[in-house]
Amino acid sequence: MPEAETHRTFGEFGLDPMLLQNIQSKGFRVLTPIQEQVIPAILTGRDVIGMATTGTGKTAAFLIPLIQKVIKDRAQRILVVAPTRELAYQIHGELRDFARGLSIRSAMLIGGANEWRQKQDIKTDPHFVIATPGRLKDFIDTHVLRLSGFRNVV
Repeated sequence: MPEAETHRTFGEFGLDPMLLQNIQSKGFRVLTPIQEQVIPAILTGRDVIGMATTGTGKTAAFLIPLIQKVIKDRAQRILVVAPTRELAYQIHGELRDFARGLSIRSAMLIGGANEWRQKQDIKTDPHFVIATPGRLKDFIDTHVLRLSGFRNVV
């Protein structure tokens, strides 16, 4: 990724005040290098490929700007594909924390969990769908989920 402009705090991105409050309540103060580069790119609609080591804030780097996009345009739909159930749970938990009080709906589609409940969650037209590959394929094959509504894929 090319050199990005330097931001020191989340407040410099013009984020929604409630989102900013949620970020601060999680103890996030200073941006990590991956967040400095990825957040402004996603906010401006650019495609991003980011790599960083464990514990550097990659999940926040993509969730924060995508939540901001949903706040500005409630028609936004985001698909997050996670390789494991454990990672899907982690991402979903972070989403819930960052989106607290913002009326953002989500669904988690993972194998080994109640399929009926997941289908009900899809019927609510969630802003975020977090899925593992196997369950995602099942829901696409059975027409429970259509990919045409997603403008953002992680």
